[in-house]
Amino acid sequence: MAWFFFSYNHETYKNSRWLRLDKEGNFLEAFFDELCRQVSDLVGEPSENVACRDQDQLQIGDIWGPRLVEGLQQSHVLVSVLSPQYMKSESCGREIEFFRQRNSLEPPRIIPIFWIDSPACLRGLDQEVVNFISTIQLTQQGVPEDYPSKGLCQFYRLGQHECCMQLCKLLAHRIFELGTQNPLPILNAEDDFDKLPSAFVSLRGRNSSPIADGPKGTNIFYAVGTAEDMKAIGYQDACEYGEKPQDWKPFIEHPGATIEIITQEGLNAAKQDTYCDLGLPQNLLEKIEQARKRNSPVLIILDRHALQLERFKNVLRSYDERNYYHVGLVTAGGTDISDEILAEVCVFKFVRGEEHHIWEVPTDRSSYVLSVTAVVRGIRQKLQRTGTPVTEVSLRRKPVLDIQPGV
Repeated sequence: MAWFFFSYNHETYKNSRWLRLDKEGNFLEAFFDELCRQVSDLVGEPSENVACRDQDQLQIGDIWGPRLVEGLQQSHVLVSVLSPQYMKSESCGREIEFFRQRNSLEPPRIIPIFWIDSPACLRGLDQEVVNFISTIQLTQQGVPEDYPSKGLCQFYRLGQHECCMQLCKLLAHRIFELGTQNPLPILNAEDDFDKLPSAFVSLRGRNSSPIADGPKGTNIFYAVGTAEDMKAIGYQDACEYGEKPQDWKPFIEHPGATIEIITQEGLNAAKQDTYCDLGLPQNLLEKIEQARKRNSPVLIILDRHALQLERFKNVLRSYDERNYYHVGLVTAGGTDISDEILAEVCVFKFVRGEEHHIWEVPTDRSSYVLSVTAVVRGIRQKLQRTGTPVTEVSLRRKPVLDIQPGV
Protein backbone atom coordinates (compact mmCIF):
# COMPACT_ATOMS: atom_id res chain seq x y z
CA MET A 1 0.00 0.00 0.00
CA ALA A 2 1.27 3.46 -0.89
CA TRP A 3 0.50 6.43 1.31
CA PHE A 4 -0.44 8.66 -1.61
CA PHE A 5 -0.95 8.71 -5.37
CA PHE A 6 0.64 11.73 -7.05
CA SER A 7 -1.71 12.94 -9.81
CA TYR A 8 -0.32 15.53 -12.25
CA ASN A 9 -0.47 16.58 -15.88
CA HIS A 10 2.57 15.82 -18.04
CA GLU A 11 2.37 19.16 -19.84
CA THR A 12 2.54 20.87 -16.44
CA TYR A 13 5.57 18.72 -15.65
CA LYS A 14 7.34 19.88 -18.82
CA ASN A 15 6.49 23.52 -18.06
CA SER A 16 8.10 23.17 -14.62
CA ARG A 17 11.60 22.57 -15.96
CA TRP A 18 14.31 25.12 -15.27
CA LEU A 19 17.74 25.76 -16.76
CA ARG A 20 20.37 28.04 -15.19
CA LEU A 21 23.88 28.20 -16.60
CA ASP A 22 24.99 24.57 -16.73
CA LYS A 23 22.38 23.27 -14.30
CA GLU A 24 18.88 22.03 -15.02
CA GLY A 25 16.06 20.60 -12.96
CA ASN A 26 12.31 20.38 -12.52
CA PHE A 27 10.33 22.14 -9.79
CA LEU A 28 7.52 19.58 -9.86
CA GLU A 29 10.01 16.74 -9.47
CA ALA A 30 11.60 18.61 -6.55
CA PHE A 31 8.17 18.98 -4.93
CA PHE A 32 7.43 15.27 -5.36
CA ASP A 33 10.82 14.25 -3.93
CA GLU A 34 10.48 16.56 -0.93
CA LEU A 35 6.93 15.37 -0.22
CA CYS A 36 8.10 11.75 -0.34
CA ARG A 37 10.90 12.57 2.12
CA GLN A 38 8.51 14.32 4.49
CA VAL A 39 6.02 11.44 4.43
CA SER A 40 8.87 8.95 4.81
CA ASP A 41 10.03 10.69 7.98
CA LEU A 42 6.53 10.47 9.44
CA VAL A 43 5.73 6.84 8.55
CA GLY A 44 9.19 5.29 8.90
CA GLU A 45 9.25 3.76 5.43
CA PRO A 46 11.72 4.31 2.56
CA SER A 47 10.81 7.40 0.53
CA GLU A 48 10.64 5.34 -2.69
CA ASN A 49 7.82 3.26 -1.19
CA VAL A 50 5.43 5.95 0.06
CA ALA A 51 4.00 7.17 -3.28
CA CYS A 52 2.71 6.04 -6.68
CA ARG A 53 2.42 8.08 -9.84
CA ASP A 54 1.70 7.64 -13.55
CA GLN A 55 4.87 8.18 -15.53
CA ASP A 56 3.26 7.39 -18.88
CA GLN A 57 1.85 10.26 -20.89
CA LEU A 58 -1.74 9.10 -21.30
CA GLN A 59 -3.88 10.74 -23.96
CA ILE A 60 -7.67 10.93 -24.28
CA GLY A 61 -9.03 7.45 -24.88
CA ASP A 62 -5.84 5.65 -23.80
CA ILE A 63 -6.30 2.40 -21.90
CA TRP A 64 -5.34 2.43 -18.25
CA GLY A 65 -2.68 -0.19 -17.61
CA PRO A 66 -2.74 -2.54 -14.60
CA ARG A 67 0.14 -0.64 -12.96
CA LEU A 68 -1.82 2.63 -12.94
CA VAL A 69 -5.01 0.98 -11.69
CA GLU A 70 -3.13 -0.85 -8.96
CA GLY A 71 -1.52 2.41 -7.83
CA LEU A 72 -4.92 4.10 -7.58
CA GLN A 73 -6.45 1.10 -5.79
CA GLN A 74 -3.64 0.71 -3.27
CA SER A 75 -3.05 4.36 -2.29
CA HIS A 76 -4.54 5.88 0.84
CA VAL A 77 -4.72 9.46 -0.46
CA LEU A 78 -4.84 11.21 -3.85
CA VAL A 79 -2.69 14.36 -4.18
CA SER A 80 -3.89 16.31 -7.24
CA VAL A 81 -1.46 18.91 -8.61
CA LEU A 82 -3.80 21.48 -10.14
CA SER A 83 -2.94 23.60 -13.17
CA PRO A 84 -5.00 24.91 -16.12
CA GLN A 85 -3.75 21.92 -18.15
CA TYR A 86 -4.73 19.51 -15.37
CA MET A 87 -8.28 20.87 -15.27
CA LYS A 88 -8.63 20.21 -19.01
CA SER A 89 -7.15 16.70 -18.87
CA GLU A 90 -9.62 13.83 -19.12
CA SER A 91 -7.08 11.38 -17.72
CA CYS A 92 -6.40 13.54 -14.64
CA GLY A 93 -10.13 14.06 -14.12
CA ARG A 94 -10.63 10.29 -14.24
CA GLU A 95 -8.03 9.80 -11.50
CA ILE A 96 -10.03 12.14 -9.26
CA GLU A 97 -13.25 10.33 -10.20
CA PHE A 98 -11.63 6.99 -9.35
CA PHE A 99 -10.92 8.26 -5.83
CA ARG A 100 -14.36 9.85 -5.55
CA GLN A 101 -15.91 6.45 -6.19
CA ARG A 102 -13.56 4.78 -3.70
CA ASN A 103 -14.16 7.52 -1.16
CA SER A 104 -17.23 6.28 0.69
CA LEU A 105 -15.62 7.41 3.96
CA GLU A 106 -15.16 10.86 5.48
CA PRO A 107 -13.19 13.07 5.51
CA PRO A 108 -12.30 13.14 1.81
CA ARG A 109 -9.05 11.47 0.80
CA ILE A 110 -8.37 13.84 -2.12
CA ILE A 111 -6.04 16.81 -1.53
CA PRO A 112 -5.69 19.38 -4.32
CA ILE A 113 -2.49 21.43 -4.52
CA PHE A 114 -2.61 24.61 -6.60
CA TRP A 115 0.61 24.39 -8.63
CA ILE A 116 -0.47 27.41 -10.69
CA ASP A 117 -2.39 30.28 -9.05
CA SER A 118 -5.94 29.35 -8.06
CA PRO A 119 -7.71 31.97 -10.26
CA ALA A 120 -6.00 30.51 -13.35
CA CYS A 121 -6.83 26.95 -12.33
CA LEU A 122 -10.50 27.61 -11.58
CA ARG A 123 -11.29 30.09 -14.36
CA GLY A 124 -14.14 28.96 -16.59
CA LEU A 125 -15.02 25.87 -14.55
CA ASP A 126 -18.58 24.93 -13.63
CA GLN A 127 -19.53 26.14 -10.16
CA GLU A 128 -20.06 22.55 -9.00
CA VAL A 129 -16.43 21.74 -9.79
CA VAL A 130 -15.19 24.90 -8.04
CA ASN A 131 -17.29 24.09 -4.97
CA PHE A 132 -15.92 20.55 -4.85
CA ILE A 133 -12.31 21.76 -4.97
CA SER A 134 -13.00 24.44 -2.34
CA THR A 135 -14.45 21.78 -0.05
CA ILE A 136 -11.38 19.53 -0.13
CA GLN A 137 -8.47 21.98 -0.40
CA LEU A 138 -5.73 22.18 2.20
CA THR A 139 -6.74 24.59 4.98
CA GLN A 140 -4.59 23.68 7.97
CA GLN A 141 -3.16 26.46 10.08
CA GLY A 142 0.25 27.49 8.79
CA VAL A 143 -0.51 27.44 5.06
CA PRO A 144 1.69 30.17 3.45
CA GLU A 145 -0.12 33.51 3.26
CA ASP A 146 -0.06 33.86 -0.54
CA TYR A 147 -1.09 30.27 -1.24
CA PRO A 148 -3.19 29.43 -3.24
CA SER A 149 -3.40 32.89 -4.84
CA LYS A 150 0.20 32.53 -6.13
CA GLY A 151 0.46 28.79 -6.63
CA LEU A 152 3.24 26.56 -5.36
CA CYS A 153 5.25 26.72 -8.61
CA GLN A 154 5.62 30.49 -8.14
CA PHE A 155 7.15 29.91 -4.70
CA TYR A 156 9.73 27.64 -6.30
CA ARG A 157 10.49 30.07 -9.13
CA LEU A 158 10.93 32.97 -6.69
CA GLY A 159 13.22 30.94 -4.45
CA GLN A 160 10.77 31.04 -1.52
CA HIS A 161 12.06 27.75 -0.17
CA GLU A 162 10.65 28.25 3.32
CA CYS A 163 7.11 28.49 1.89
CA CYS A 164 7.70 25.37 -0.23
CA MET A 165 8.98 23.38 2.75
CA GLN A 166 6.13 24.57 4.97
CA LEU A 167 3.49 23.51 2.47
CA CYS A 168 5.19 20.14 1.95
CA LYS A 169 5.29 19.61 5.70
CA LEU A 170 1.60 20.43 6.15
CA LEU A 171 0.65 18.22 3.21
CA ALA A 172 2.74 15.32 4.54
CA HIS A 173 1.07 15.55 7.95
CA ARG A 174 -2.37 15.61 6.29
CA ILE A 175 -1.49 12.54 4.22
CA PHE A 176 -0.30 10.77 7.37
CA GLU A 177 -3.43 11.80 9.28
CA LEU A 178 -5.79 10.53 6.56
CA GLY A 179 -3.73 7.42 5.82
CA THR A 180 -3.90 6.18 9.41
CA GLN A 181 -7.71 6.21 9.37
CA ASN A 182 -9.92 3.41 8.07
CA PRO A 183 -8.71 2.27 4.62
CA LEU A 184 -10.68 3.14 1.52
CA PRO A 185 -12.54 0.31 -0.21
CA ILE A 186 -11.16 -1.22 -3.40
CA LEU A 187 -13.25 -0.73 -6.54
CA ASN A 188 -14.59 -3.79 -8.31
CA ALA A 189 -11.74 -5.10 -10.47
CA GLU A 190 -14.25 -6.27 -13.07
CA ASP A 191 -15.34 -2.71 -13.84
CA ASP A 192 -14.14 -1.15 -17.08
CA PHE A 193 -12.12 1.75 -15.68
CA ASP A 194 -11.35 3.02 -19.19
CA LYS A 195 -14.98 4.16 -19.38
CA LEU A 196 -14.76 6.05 -16.11
CA PRO A 197 -15.84 9.70 -16.66
CA SER A 198 -13.71 12.67 -15.67
CA ALA A 199 -14.73 14.15 -12.33
CA PHE A 200 -14.80 17.53 -14.06
CA VAL A 201 -17.64 16.15 -16.19
CA SER A 202 -19.48 14.04 -13.59
CA LEU A 203 -19.60 16.95 -11.14
CA ARG A 204 -21.34 19.25 -13.63
CA GLY A 205 -25.04 19.85 -13.41
CA ARG A 206 -25.54 18.45 -9.94
CA ASN A 207 -28.77 19.75 -8.44
CA SER A 208 -27.22 21.15 -5.31
CA SER A 209 -23.92 22.48 -4.08
CA PRO A 210 -22.09 20.44 -1.46
CA ILE A 211 -23.10 21.09 2.13
CA ALA A 212 -20.72 20.45 5.01
CA ASP A 213 -21.67 17.79 7.54
CA GLY A 214 -21.65 18.10 11.32
CA PRO A 215 -20.60 20.84 13.76
CA LYS A 216 -16.96 20.79 12.53
CA GLY A 217 -17.92 21.56 8.93
CA THR A 218 -18.55 25.16 7.83
CA ASN A 219 -20.75 26.54 5.05
CA ILE A 220 -19.69 30.00 3.86
CA PHE A 221 -21.86 32.58 2.09
CA TYR A 222 -20.10 35.66 0.70
CA ALA A 223 -22.27 38.81 0.70
CA VAL A 224 -19.47 40.46 -1.28
CA GLY A 225 -19.47 42.04 -4.71
CA THR A 226 -17.05 41.70 -7.61
CA ALA A 227 -14.91 44.33 -9.34
CA GLU A 228 -17.66 44.70 -11.94
CA ASP A 229 -20.26 45.27 -9.21
CA MET A 230 -18.17 47.92 -7.52
CA LYS A 231 -17.48 49.78 -10.76
CA ALA A 232 -21.22 49.79 -11.49
CA ILE A 233 -21.93 51.70 -8.27
CA GLY A 234 -18.98 54.06 -8.78
CA TYR A 235 -16.84 52.69 -5.96
CA GLN A 236 -13.35 54.21 -6.24
CA ASP A 237 -11.38 51.24 -4.91
CA ALA A 238 -12.88 48.61 -7.20
CA CYS A 239 -9.35 47.24 -7.77
CA GLU A 240 -9.57 45.64 -4.32
CA TYR A 241 -12.22 43.31 -5.76
CA GLY A 242 -11.81 40.52 -8.31
CA GLU A 243 -13.75 38.36 -10.73
CA LYS A 244 -15.34 36.44 -7.83
CA PRO A 245 -16.48 37.58 -4.37
CA GLN A 246 -13.80 35.35 -2.80
CA ASP A 247 -11.08 37.39 -4.56
CA TRP A 248 -11.82 40.53 -2.53
CA LYS A 249 -8.79 41.89 -0.60
CA PRO A 250 -10.26 43.95 2.27
CA PHE A 251 -7.04 44.84 4.10
CA ILE A 252 -4.62 47.03 2.16
CA GLU A 253 -1.73 46.23 4.50
CA HIS A 254 -1.99 42.62 3.30
CA PRO A 255 -2.36 43.04 -0.49
CA GLY A 256 -2.11 39.32 -1.30
CA ALA A 257 -4.64 38.10 1.25
CA THR A 258 -8.08 37.46 -0.23
CA ILE A 259 -11.18 37.22 1.92
CA GLU A 260 -11.22 33.48 1.24
CA ILE A 261 -7.68 33.01 2.57
CA ILE A 262 -8.19 34.98 5.77
CA THR A 263 -11.61 33.42 6.40
CA GLN A 264 -9.95 30.01 6.25
CA GLU A 265 -7.36 31.23 8.77
CA GLY A 266 -10.19 31.84 11.21
CA LEU A 267 -11.73 28.43 10.47
CA ASN A 268 -8.36 26.74 10.95
CA ALA A 269 -7.93 28.45 14.33
CA ALA A 270 -11.40 27.20 15.29
CA LYS A 271 -10.27 23.68 14.24
CA GLN A 272 -13.03 23.22 11.69
CA ASP A 273 -12.49 20.18 9.45
CA THR A 274 -14.28 21.05 6.21
CA TYR A 275 -15.19 24.20 4.29
CA CYS A 276 -17.92 24.64 1.66
CA ASP A 277 -18.01 27.86 -0.37
CA LEU A 278 -21.62 28.48 -1.38
CA GLY A 279 -21.37 32.02 -2.78
CA LEU A 280 -24.63 33.89 -2.14
CA PRO A 281 -27.37 32.05 -4.08
CA GLN A 282 -30.91 33.29 -4.46
CA ASN A 283 -32.08 30.15 -2.64
CA LEU A 284 -30.06 31.11 0.43
CA LEU A 285 -32.73 29.92 2.87
CA GLU A 286 -32.88 26.52 1.21
CA LYS A 287 -29.13 26.09 1.61
CA ILE A 288 -29.27 27.26 5.23
CA GLU A 289 -31.99 24.73 5.90
CA GLN A 290 -29.91 21.96 4.32
CA ALA A 291 -27.01 22.88 6.60
CA ARG A 292 -29.34 22.83 9.61
CA LYS A 293 -30.46 19.30 8.77
CA ARG A 294 -26.80 18.31 8.63
CA ASN A 295 -26.20 20.05 11.97
CA SER A 296 -23.51 22.20 10.36
CA PRO A 297 -22.58 25.87 11.02
CA VAL A 298 -23.25 28.58 8.44
CA LEU A 299 -21.18 31.76 8.26
CA ILE A 300 -22.19 34.84 6.23
CA ILE A 301 -19.30 37.17 5.32
CA LEU A 302 -20.57 40.72 4.85
CA ASP A 303 -19.05 43.63 2.98
CA ARG A 304 -21.31 46.60 3.75
CA HIS A 305 -20.67 48.00 0.27
CA ALA A 306 -22.63 45.06 -1.14
CA LEU A 307 -25.74 46.49 0.51
CA GLN A 308 -25.85 49.13 -2.21
CA LEU A 309 -26.81 46.39 -4.68
CA GLU A 310 -30.43 45.26 -4.80
CA ARG A 311 -29.71 41.56 -5.22
CA PHE A 312 -27.76 41.52 -1.96
CA LYS A 313 -30.44 43.49 -0.17
CA ASN A 314 -33.16 41.08 -1.31
CA VAL A 315 -31.30 37.96 -0.25
CA LEU A 316 -30.35 39.35 3.16
CA ARG A 317 -33.87 40.65 3.79
CA SER A 318 -35.21 37.14 3.28
CA TYR A 319 -32.66 35.85 5.78
CA ASP A 320 -33.60 38.59 8.27
CA GLU A 321 -37.14 37.23 8.46
CA ARG A 322 -36.02 33.95 10.00
CA ASN A 323 -34.01 33.05 13.06
CA TYR A 324 -31.45 30.28 12.58
CA TYR A 325 -29.33 29.38 15.56
CA HIS A 326 -26.71 27.65 13.41
CA VAL A 327 -25.98 30.82 11.38
CA GLY A 328 -23.52 33.60 12.19
CA LEU A 329 -22.36 36.72 10.39
CA VAL A 330 -19.00 38.52 10.38
CA THR A 331 -18.50 41.93 8.78
CA ALA A 332 -15.27 42.37 6.84
CA GLY A 333 -15.43 45.86 5.31
CA GLY A 334 -17.53 48.79 4.13
CA THR A 335 -16.54 51.43 6.68
CA ASP A 336 -18.30 54.30 4.89
CA ILE A 337 -21.69 52.55 4.79
CA SER A 338 -23.82 53.80 7.66
CA ASP A 339 -25.85 51.82 10.17
CA GLU A 340 -29.00 53.22 8.58
CA ILE A 341 -28.56 50.91 5.59
CA LEU A 342 -28.00 47.93 7.88
CA ALA A 343 -31.10 48.85 9.85
CA GLU A 344 -33.11 49.02 6.64
CA VAL A 345 -31.96 45.64 5.29
CA CYS A 346 -31.58 43.64 8.52
CA VAL A 347 -34.23 45.25 10.67
CA PHE A 348 -34.64 42.37 13.06
CA LYS A 349 -31.13 40.97 13.43
CA PHE A 350 -29.16 44.22 13.43
CA VAL A 351 -31.38 46.00 15.97
CA ARG A 352 -31.78 43.06 18.29
CA GLY A 353 -28.08 42.30 18.35
CA GLU A 354 -28.47 38.74 17.11
CA GLU A 355 -26.19 36.19 18.78
CA HIS A 356 -23.13 35.21 16.69
CA HIS A 357 -23.54 38.28 14.44
CA ILE A 358 -20.70 40.82 14.38
CA TRP A 359 -21.75 43.99 12.55
CA GLU A 360 -18.71 46.15 13.39
CA VAL A 361 -16.09 46.60 10.68
CA PRO A 362 -12.76 45.07 11.84
CA THR A 363 -9.79 47.37 12.23
CA ASP A 364 -7.30 44.90 10.77
CA ARG A 365 -6.82 41.38 9.46
CA SER A 366 -6.12 39.79 12.85
CA SER A 367 -9.35 41.25 14.28
CA TYR A 368 -11.32 39.74 11.42
CA VAL A 369 -9.70 36.33 11.86
CA LEU A 370 -10.44 36.37 15.61
CA SER A 371 -14.09 37.24 14.87
CA VAL A 372 -14.47 34.34 12.45
CA THR A 373 -12.93 31.96 14.99
CA ALA A 374 -15.13 33.18 17.85
CA VAL A 375 -18.38 33.08 15.86
CA VAL A 376 -17.82 29.60 14.43
CA ARG A 377 -16.72 28.18 17.77
CA GLY A 378 -19.84 29.58 19.42
CA ILE A 379 -22.15 28.08 16.79
CA ARG A 380 -20.36 24.74 16.91
CA GLN A 381 -20.66 24.49 20.68
CA LYS A 382 -24.38 25.19 20.44
CA LEU A 383 -24.88 22.58 17.73
CA GLN A 384 -22.91 20.00 19.69
CA ARG A 385 -25.23 20.58 22.63
CA THR A 386 -28.63 21.01 21.03
CA GLY A 387 -28.81 21.36 17.24
CA THR A 388 -31.54 23.99 17.75
CA PRO A 389 -34.16 24.00 14.95
CA VAL A 390 -35.19 26.96 12.82
CA THR A 391 -37.99 29.30 13.85
CA GLU A 392 -39.72 31.94 11.78
CA VAL A 393 -39.97 35.54 12.99
CA SER A 394 -43.23 37.37 12.42
CA LEU A 395 -42.81 40.56 10.41
CA ARG A 396 -45.20 42.33 12.79
CA ARG A 397 -42.83 41.73 15.69
CA LYS A 398 -39.82 43.32 14.05
CA PRO A 399 -38.39 46.19 16.14
CA VAL A 400 -38.00 49.62 14.65
CA LEU A 401 -34.73 51.50 14.85
CA ASP A 402 -34.91 55.28 15.05
CA ILE A 403 -31.48 56.51 13.95
CA GLN A 404 -31.01 60.24 14.04
CA PRO A 405 -28.81 61.89 11.40
CA GLY A 406 -25.21 62.24 12.56
CA VAL A 407 -25.57 59.67 15.35
